[in-house]
Amino acid sequence: MRVTITMALRSIRELELTVELLARIGLEQAKRHHLPSLYGGRIHYQLEPFGVERWQTPLETAALGYGDCEDLVGYRLYELWRDRVPARCHIVQINPRLFHVLVRYPNGQIEDPSAKLGMPVPTRKAG
Repeated sequence: MRVTITMALRSIRELELTVELLARIGLEQAKRHHLPSLYGGRIHYQLEPFGVERWQTPLETAALGYGDCEDLVGYRLYELWRDRVPARCHIVQINPRLFHVLVRYPNGQIEDPSAKLGMPVPTRKAG
């Protein structure tokens, strides 16, 4: 099932709630479909082309075998919520037009599924 959501998001909190909505859709999808473990080796990070932003449900991410940061966090939240871990989406603003999506645990710990699944880490040039 393909889900299309069109909305004008005005705040970081609205972005976080949208990612969490995708995770909740994943909980429903898992009742009818087997979803592999996010970290089981079948799913990797893949950046979308510039100017394209498509948000995937966990089922779509599993079928494609890849996702970008919000897709992977939505998948990870689905897994954690399935296991009754009350994690949340956490978004950091890198610059006015760039955001990065992470998982935040109740104790404040941050998990970055994108980094674990192959997102290149920016390197600093020696000064």
